[in-house]
Order: sequence, then structure tokens, then C-alpha cells
Amino acid sequence: MNYTLPKEFTASKSEHWTLTIAVPHFQYMYHEKDYLELGIYTDSPEVEEVIEELQADWEIVAKQEAIRTILLLLRGRFLGDMWKNAVSSRACQSRHKWKASIDSAPSIQVKEELSFIDTVYSLAGSSGFLAWDLARGCFLARQCYYIGWLSKDEVRYIIHRFAIASQGSFASWRQFTNSFVLGRHMMSYRNDDQDPDDKIKVLHNFGYSPGYQRNFAEISKLFEQGYFSSPWDTKLPKVAMPTTLPDTFNDSEGV
Repeated sequence: MNYTLPKEFTASKSEHWTLTIAVPHFQYMYHEKDYLELGIYTDSPEVEEVIEELQADWEIVAKQEAIRTILLLLRGRFLGDMWKNAVSSRACQSRHKWKASIDSAPSIQVKEELSFIDTVYSLAGSSGFLAWDLARGCFLARQCYYIGWLSKDEVRYIIHRFAIASQGSFASWRQFTNSFVLGRHMMSYRNDDQDPDDKIKVLHNFGYSPGYQRNFAEISKLFEQGYFSSPWDTKLPKVAMPTTLPDTFNDSEGV
């Protein structure tokens, strides 16, 4: 991973907080980055190169497509909704009752999925995989600012919305980052084309594979280096929506 370590930050505490939302996604992206730079990149990649990345990663080729994708991520429509009802059900049950459901599961696959849901709830809370969408959406918005698709006022408003959604859905930076890592793991499980009996092995080892233990270890290093030093309950001010953004940003559905 290529990071610029935390440095003295002269902006407000709330802006520092909002910029931190994208940090978990940094370990999966190329280029030198500084999370305190609104435009993220410090090695000045060519704009065309970043646009090519957006096309490859998101099938995005224009500003309006990017805005639609950002809105879907803000509302948790990519992964945040996945197994949402199951995680909510786990939140309403005692561990003993949930274990009984696991023991009586009709198949190994269902048994392992229920065990994984228990892990997700214990590590990330009832919001499940939502941080996977929120961190990626914040990162995407800042990429769009770098290539000139969003103005400074627009991107600041958008990442503020992601910050509000994050703070309202999780209880701590640790819970938020756990949700992100588990979300990435769920993406691998969902997209795996193996037979069910082989695919379910991805969920073994107390809910996540050794590869994802390494992901948790990388996140822990970021905690040690001070990336998540802003108090989780930092008060976030109201930010007016720029008139240049579509009215759909006023719709708080799912946020």
C-alpha cells in the first residue's frame, strides 16, 4: 500500500472527519494518495488514466453516470442492502437463539451463511456491509473532483453526505472499517462462480478466510498510524447543497 502518513491538518475537525471516510478503500487502489487531499492523488496521474479506471471499475464514462452511481452508493444499493434483513433479524435475537437456527439449518451452505451473519453483526452491527458502499462512494466522488467532473463545492457536499450516513449507521471507526472489510469479503463470495460446496469454504474460519484476516491487519496498522484519530462522534455541521447538483441529492431515502 502506498500512503502519505497523516500530517498536520489545518482545516476543521469536521472536514478531517469527512475525508477519513475513504481511507479503507485506499488499500485496493493504485497511485500515491493522501487522504487529506481532496483530490486524493499525490503522484498526479493523467486525467485520462483515471477516467479509464472509472470505466474499467464502474463502467462510468460521463459525469451524469458518475453522479447516479454515487447516489446509489450513498443509499447502500450496491452491497449495503445485501442480507440486510438477515442481519436485522440477528440483531433482534439472542446469540443462543441464533445458534439454534444455525444448528437446525437445512444445508451446510445455509449453516455457514448464518454463521457469517452472526460474525457480521458482532463486528459491524446491524448496518452490515454498508461501509463498503459508503467508503467507495466517497472515494469515487473525490476521483470525480480530480478529473474535473465535480467542483470543490459539489464534492465537499457529497462527501459530507457520506459522512452523515456513516456516522448515523455505525458506532465507531472500528465498526465502520470492520463493515468495509466484511463487505469486500461478501463481494468475493457473491461473485464466486464455484459450486456451492466449494464456494462456501470462503466463509469458513469464523466467518472470514485468512486473506481477510490480512485485510483486518492492514486496517489495524492504519489505526496505529493515526488515520482514524478523529473522534467518531465529531459534530458535523449542516452543509448547503450546491444548486449545480441534481435535486435527487435532497432525497434522503436509504440514508
